[in-house]
Amino acid sequence: MGFRFLACAGAVAATLPVGAAAQGAAGDAERNWAAVAQCASIDAPAQRHQCVDEVLQRSGLLSPQRIAEAARQDFGREERTRPIQRTVSAPAVAERNGTVSVSQPADEMRELVTTIASVRTVGYRRLVVTTAEGSVWQQTQAETFTTTPEPGDPFVIQQAAFNSYRCRFANSSRYRCERVD
Repeated sequence: MGFRFLACAGAVAATLPVGAAAQGAAGDAERNWAAVAQCASIDAPAQRHQCVDEVLQRSGLLSPQRIAEAARQDFGREERTRPIQRTVSAPAVAERNGTVSVSQPADEMRELVTTIASVRTVGYRRLVVTTAEGSVWQQTQAETFTTTPEPGDPFVIQQAAFNSYRCRFANSSRYRCERVD
């Protein structure tokens, strides 16, 4: 019980500076809260989430690096969300210099360039590759390779037609693959 209390107290103490940085000046906190309240009025969950993310980005709490890392880890999952079609615009927040900014939606990721963390074969010479991000990709097309992939080799996954994927390691040819994790 003592450890649980210390862990909770540490988590609360760690979030206090983040909250203070997010609020900044009193006017910033009020503008950000007003923008979040406007986002709450959006009925569609995906658009509401996008709106809140834009408010967090403008306040400096959600960095482009975190968004890119989440996109890298989510690449290739069938249940991943598609980019939101902008029917409702996020509330514009006035910047300190008086200008109004609204961020533009990010382009959909179509290719992932990473490295191989581990590789194994299953069935009749079908490759199963685990990437540095932890995603697992299995070969779905019969293909003979002149070289075998090794951990540390570059690995490229490209989105192909009909929501399929093509993979390539080092200097190999492209082969059909699917994410299996």
